[in-house]
Amino acid sequence: DKELMYAASGDKGLSIWQYDENQNAYVCVENDIKPNGPNSQTAWKMFVQNGKLYATGGGRWGDRYRWKGAVFAYQDGEWMSLVEDNASLKAKLGFDFQDVVSMAVDPADENHLYVCTWGDGLMEFRNGTLQTCHTWNNSPLVTMFPDAQPERYVRVDGAQFDAAGNFWLLNSDVVNGKGAIHIIRPDGSWFSPKYSNFDGMAPS
Repeated sequence: DKELMYAASGDKGLSIWQYDENQNAYVCVENDIKPNGPNSQTAWKMFVQNGKLYATGGGRWGDRYRWKGAVFAYQDGEWMSLVEDNASLKAKLGFDFQDVVSMAVDPADENHLYVCTWGDGLMEFRNGTLQTCHTWNNSPLVTMFPDAQPERYVRVDGAQFDAAGNFWLLNSDVVNGKGAIHIIRPDGSWFSPKYSNFDGMAPS
């Protein structure tokens, strides 16, 4: 049957093409068909909070994968993206939103998110809009390679809120031994605890 042909169009969703006998060719009759679903084909970490499934689209190994980043949720049969689109984020950040490895939802405000990336630091969002990119030059976070592209090697993971509303994360730096546990208090201040039995932890 030469009547209809369906084609995947990447970020533009599904297209429908219909055979036109006069042109002896298929012509696009419908574009941007996007069935309800997550906006990423990768899922790295997932968790449930207050009846909503949250997931990050990204990944890593020893180094970054440079996979397109995504932060999404599923509730009541609907998938939704929780952050602004990648083109908007790239315009703000100056680089692609990539390698999202974990996230945490503020228990006091579900519209306040911390998103960990494996290379570009910690992204803070409110109502889906990027507020701050916490990185090597504006926070206690360290970069693995301070002398060569320091902004691309701020590796953070392990996003978690505790019962008191403090946000915890891990900052990897196996090269220089300065990686650490960091905490952001509810008032926005940072604290980097020192554990005497762990070598290479940042001082408090």
